[in-house]
Amino acid sequence: MRTQFSSRFSFANYNDSGMNEMRRNCSVVVLSLSLFLAAIAQDHLGPKLSSESLTKEQVAVYRAVLQDFLGDSKNTLNLANTTEPLEQPAAPPGRGCPKTSSPQVPDASVPVVHRLDPAVTLNLKVDLVNPERLKEKIKTGDPAILMKRVIDGRENVPKKEIDDATERAVRNGLFTLSEVVFNKEHSRALVRYDFVCGELCGHGSVFLLKKVGEKWKVHKTCQEWFR
Repeated sequence: MRTQFSSRFSFANYNDSGMNEMRRNCSVVVLSLSLFLAAIAQDHLGPKLSSESLTKEQVAVYRAVLQDFLGDSKNTLNLANTTEPLEQPAAPPGRGCPKTSSPQVPDASVPVVHRLDPAVTLNLKVDLVNPERLKEKIKTGDPAILMKRVIDGRENVPKKEIDDATERAVRNGLFTLSEVVFNKEHSRALVRYDFVCGELCGHGSVFLLKKVGEKWKVHKTCQEWFR
């Protein structure tokens, strides 16, 4: 009788131990899966929009870039109302930008972007726009559609129609600014811009800016791309 009780007692302890081990294993699996799904969700959501306003220095840098790009143009520029992370394309030999791994760049897995302040466009021929809405407009009016009709469909599309479509595409193009990256002394800054007006229409650059007195000026283009 004692042997039977003892046997049952030992078996019960064994079951409890096995169940506890199983619970611990399940907890680890659930935690790992939760972290994995959270990472996927964060990647899907993209950059985090900062709740902080732009600093005066950031505004000054953005205005310097816009003024340099606009030059004497009479057209109004469509500027995305939010920035993008500074992603630098591969540079040709001898034309690379300074490294951005400075104390000014937060080491975070989720990049942070900002909503542009209206002060950035004050007295400039620039409209702040919703980038997603304009991207749809660019897609439907892309002059590459006509070019494909000419090349693939062998259609006889008048040159004026293509020229007009290209002009409209440029007029409706989207200009996007990246986040500003300063050096430690805040005497230099890197900013990337992208101007997209279609599948085969667009260009962009990474500007290195210098602070001259109290003003920021574009010093040089250290990287660029063309479509």
